[in-house]
Amino acid sequence: MSATNFNSAGWVPVELDSNVVQNIATASAVEGKARKEPMATLSKLIPRSAGTTASFIARSTSPTEDALSADTITLTAHKVLNTVRIAEEDLEDSLPDIIGAKTVGWANAYARLIDNATLATTAAATGDTVPFTSAYKYVRSNDTDLSYVADTNYTASATSGGITYANLNTALGKYEQSLYFDASNTLVIISPSVLQTLRGLVDSQGRPIFLDAPVSGASPTLFGYPVVVSQGVRTSAVATSTPSGNGLVIFANMDYLVLGNRTAGPEVRVIPANLSTSDEAVVQFRIRKGFAVTAPGVSVLEALS
Repeated sequence: MSATNFNSAGWVPVELDSNVVQNIATASAVEGKARKEPMATLSKLIPRSAGTTASFIARSTSPTEDALSADTITLTAHKVLNTVRIAEEDLEDSLPDIIGAKTVGWANAYARLIDNATLATTAAATGDTVPFTSAYKYVRSNDTDLSYVADTNYTASATSGGITYANLNTALGKYEQSLYFDASNTLVIISPSVLQTLRGLVDSQGRPIFLDAPVSGASPTLFGYPVVVSQGVRTSAVATSTPSGNGLVIFANMDYLVLGNRTAGPEVRVIPANLSTSDEAVVQFRIRKGFAVTAPGVSVLEALS
C-alpha cells in the first residue's frame, strides 16, 4: 500500500481480503467471531427476545399466551480515528512500504482496542472513553428485562495462586446452565496472561484441560470448546489498546455478542505534505463500530492479582 495508491485526500477502504483485515479478524475475538449487524446510520435498533416457552396442550384447548417480554437494543456506532505523520521523502520511496507497515501496526492495535472495549472495560458506558457496555460490565450489572441479577455469571479467582480448575469449572457451569447456552456457538476467549496457568491444569485423571496445538494448526480447546486468545481481554477502566489489568477467561454464545458495522472495514486517508503545515504527510486510520450484549449468554472468570 504505497503512496501511489492514494490520488486524493479521500478515505480509501482497505481491501477485505488484505492481510490487514485478516489480521484483525484473527487477533480480535469479536471481529472474528461475534454476530455482525450492518449499520447504515449512526444508531440502529435491533430486536431481542427474553425467550419463549413451549408446552403441550389438550385438544380443543386455547393455547397459553407467552408472558415473556421482547424489547430492543440500540447499537450506536463509535469512531476509532488515529493519525500518524510521515516525512514526505519517505513516502516517495518505493521501498519500504511505509503506509502498509503503519496500517498493519494500527490494525493490530485496533484488534486489542475493540476486544478491550467490548469485552473487558469495567466502567459503565459513557459514549467517550468507554463506548460500550462490555461483556465484563454486563455480567456484573442487572438486566431486569431478562431477570438477570448482577454477578450471577461472574467468577473470581483467589488473589493468590491464580486460576484453578474449580474456578474454570464453576464459570463454565454458570454459562452451560443458562437458557442461552448453545454448544455449537460457544467460544472461549482467553487473555494470554493466564495461558501459563491453564497449561498446568489437569482433570481428575491427570489429563490437561487446555489443549494448545499451535504447531499442528488445530484450534486450541478448553473443556472441548474452541479457544481464541486475545490480548484485549484484560480489565481496564477505559477502552485501551494496551490493557494491563486482570486477565479474563470468557465463555460466550457468540450469537449474543453483536458487533455493528458502520463501515465494512478499516479506511485509510493520506493528506499530502503540500496540504499540511510541514513537509510531512498525514496518514489517518478510521473505523466505526457498534456493540451490544443482547442476553446473558456469557460467563466471565477474572484472574485477580
